[in-house]
Amino acid sequence: MILRARCGAFPTARGTCCAIAKRAPTGGKLEHDYMGSWNIRDIFSKKAKMILMKMLKIFLISILVTSCERVAMDKDYPLFLKNQSNHSVRTIINQGGKFGLHYPDTSLPEVSDRISIEILPGSKNAVAGGDVTWAQIFASQFPLDTLSFFVLHSDTVSKFIWNDIKSDYKILKRYDVSLTDLEKLNYTLTYPPDSTMRGIKMYPK
Repeated sequence: MILRARCGAFPTARGTCCAIAKRAPTGGKLEHDYMGSWNIRDIFSKKAKMILMKMLKIFLISILVTSCERVAMDKDYPLFLKNQSNHSVRTIINQGGKFGLHYPDTSLPEVSDRISIEILPGSKNAVAGGDVTWAQIFASQFPLDTLSFFVLHSDTVSKFIWNDIKSDYKILKRYDVSLTDLEKLNYTLTYPPDSTMRGIKMYPK
């Protein structure tokens, strides 16, 4: 049995709400008419939609967390730069071939494909690294146990083409570090160099 309650007393957005409601016998359904009607099935439908929306939010959040974890895992052995200057900087490392000849050649790489993200003043960012230890990297890539690490002003990178930066050696600082140096520094270089960088080969001094 469907029991109707006619509208008439209280205005609503879609019409008026009923002033008198009747009770339905056991097993009956309540239906409310006002320029249309709603019933128990409508209520269940709305609840189902709310549950689905919550499940969708949980699913999207889980995807986001998984993505963040994957990004973090890409640098299991990171190398950091701590920027203590009053401007943004970027970094690049000589990694062999077109990505920079190995020490004692300290010229900038032929291409800037592997330049780091912008490191803001007062921040510390991972600028290199992966799922291979630095001991393994040095053993396979740096025969003289020296890595050349360049710091550049972000404005320089944005204003000049890479060929000009390379030919004019438009760098702020170059650190020539060994594996032992990195271990002592806990894999964190600092610009400008502070007391922790004492003894590190650098240019200009």
